[in-house]
Amino acid sequence: MVAIMKVLVADDEPDVRMGLKQIIDWHALGFDICGEASNGEECLTKMVRLNPELVLLDIRMPKMHGLECAKAAREQGWNGKIIILSGYSDFQYAQDAIRCGVETYLLKPIDETELEEAVRKIHEKIEKERRQFQRMNFAMEKARKTVLTDLLSGKVNSGSGENAEILGFHEDGYQAVILEREEDGPSPYSDSLQLERLLQGAMAERLRLPEMNVFLLRGSDTIRKFESITQTISGKGRFLAVGRTVQNAEEICLSYQDACRIFARRFFFDRNRFVFRPKDLPKELKPCEIGNMNLKECAEKLFAFLQAGNLESACAELERLHHRIKEMDVKQDDVVNYLINIYTRVKHAVWEEYKLNESAERSDAEIIAEISRKKRLYEIIDYMKDGLRRMDEGLSGLRCNNIVERVKHYIEKNYGSNLKLELLAQSFGYNSAYLGKLFKNTTGENFNSYLDRIRIEKAKKLLAQKDLRVYEISRRVGYENIDYFYIKFHKYMNESPTEYRKHIEATETMEE
Repeated sequence: MVAIMKVLVADDEPDVRMGLKQIIDWHALGFDICGEASNGEECLTKMVRLNPELVLLDIRMPKMHGLECAKAAREQGWNGKIIILSGYSDFQYAQDAIRCGVETYLLKPIDETELEEAVRKIHEKIEKERRQFQRMNFAMEKARKTVLTDLLSGKVNSGSGENAEILGFHEDGYQAVILEREEDGPSPYSDSLQLERLLQGAMAERLRLPEMNVFLLRGSDTIRKFESITQTISGKGRFLAVGRTVQNAEEICLSYQDACRIFARRFFFDRNRFVFRPKDLPKELKPCEIGNMNLKECAEKLFAFLQAGNLESACAELERLHHRIKEMDVKQDDVVNYLINIYTRVKHAVWEEYKLNESAERSDAEIIAEISRKKRLYEIIDYMKDGLRRMDEGLSGLRCNNIVERVKHYIEKNYGSNLKLELLAQSFGYNSAYLGKLFKNTTGENFNSYLDRIRIEKAKKLLAQKDLRVYEISRRVGYENIDYFYIKFHKYMNESPTEYRKHIEATETMEE
């Protein structure tokens, strides 16, 4: 496909201009007539304004000689091609034309074949120059990006002559900035757009990398303008990691290292901000294998709060977990998997305990997909809070309003756990002393006695089964220490668990 270029026809004779426009098929040769001029001054104006790739220029024109026009256009930055048209074969004109960068010198009357051949060669020459220019630009840009990448990483010294020539770094200050990339286009927020326009300006080098755009601000004026804009930004926007300001190009790698450390922690930063600097990083991250954190205990605690109807404490527990994770040196994927496991454990515990309609809650596959799409830790915590609220609403009609009845129901469901009045009171949002007194006044026995009695009743049923050993039953009903289990069982039954089992077996034998 032939690239279409512009041609300007300049001659003081209207018939000649008309003839030049019609003598050959310009479009087939890759040109469109963009205008015409009847004198030298008009020609110069249109050459600069229309910027045609080719000008057919008569030497002798009113107001300005053709070669003077060509010379003036060159001085104003016009770089197109010229075909001189002249009724004179004077050698002096030819010499002057060559000095003005004229491609071809044609004598009037113009020969159709000669003009067509000259135009074809000029079109081929322009295309060749463009390809060469593109290759050169590509090579220079690639070299520039390579040197800039090495400079940011500290691999090269920007002060060397070759690197200084490629980069042209002679500013009085530098600052590395990393802007999170988004596949759905620029940020819709006006403040962010203003910031992005500045970052893409002439005094900011840019590198596109996976998930991020790296900008290097050049010069104290650019850095001050950037700081001024970021101070006024509020609300939401793309995550922006800002490195320290450095005075020398050799220190740019230090600013970039700052920005990289911040960007690597973007998952853990708080809401309602998107511009972060080195001071926003935790002073010391706590080494942690998140797999060592007690996932089961956390899920059980959240479930206990839901059972107690204490959604506020459940959400507060999630916030405590949130703040704890923020201070950890831990991988994002590990955190995501950990939180998914906690949430699905709580969900299944609620379903199994209260026989709720599973269609009212998202499936595990949906939960995994939705949580995995979250870009920030606080977004996952918010998602989990919303899920706990839905579960709490589903349980609201199943929980008794009487606090003592709710505690008794909780004991009935959790007697095998390490139940303590203090922890139970915390789950229900009560003072432990008040709850203990209220429980005894209502039931006629204190909390521990009631719990022991429930556990012994459950143990009696398990002892009637022959497939469980006594130490297994002890643990199932909440007594880790088997000796303590024997003491409690004897207190209520006046015999040991082993003796109780023997009596049951003897009774069954007699009945047979």
